[in-house]
Amino acid sequence: IIIFAALEFKTLIARPYNSALSTLSFVLCIVFLGSIIGLICFSYSIAKVRSAQEVSFNSKTRKYESCQVLYEGFQKISIVHQMFFVFYMLRIGLPTIIAVCFIHQPFVCSLFQLNISAVALKYIMKNKPFKKRANYYQIVIYESGVLIMNILVCLYTLIKVTGASCGGKFCNFLATSVLVGTVFLNIMTVIFVVIKIFLETIKINRETDKQGVKGLEKYIALGQVLFLYLQAGN
Repeated sequence: IIIFAALEFKTLIARPYNSALSTLSFVLCIVFLGSIIGLICFSYSIAKVRSAQEVSFNSKTRKYESCQVLYEGFQKISIVHQMFFVFYMLRIGLPTIIAVCFIHQPFVCSLFQLNISAVALKYIMKNKPFKKRANYYQIVIYESGVLIMNILVCLYTLIKVTGASCGGKFCNFLATSVLVGTVFLNIMTVIFVVIKIFLETIKINRETDKQGVKGLEKYIALGQVLFLYLQAGN
């Protein structure tokens, strides 16, 4: 949405008298961005009330208990942890804003991306927001991979901008490494999903054994409860 808003804004400046659809598109982008900001403020208000309670829901937060900021898989009931997903989405969106603002300065963009990745990784490793180790390891590995790729992109951009004669093979190596890293992170995501399903299946199996559920009913219960377990804790 940020990119589309920027593109439509540039179109309006370039062709102010012949861009009715661009005007409509730009207005819609602004409306959506305003809605997102409103949701962030709303999420903060809910998380603030929840963190003040520390233990239990009240009538206000019970009404919105399905909101992601009230996720029960965090280590602590605090603003820092409850707002983690909002911070993380901003961490993903911020590079887009930087890319739009510095569209003619690729090295500045890559340098900002590198710093954002480093800050995000430090924030996650310092606060350890998740209760489950699988969630923590997944996001740490992912952010570490993104940080390494941003270092490679920053180096590649610096070479291209300065025109350094380091050889085309090295630049191809950097570009290929970034592509391979992206594929690796996608595969890693699938692997962690499988791991989480396996761990939750073991947990559900233990509970059904305690309750004496056997045979077909056990598999039906597994199918019904598994996704609830995954949603609640992952």
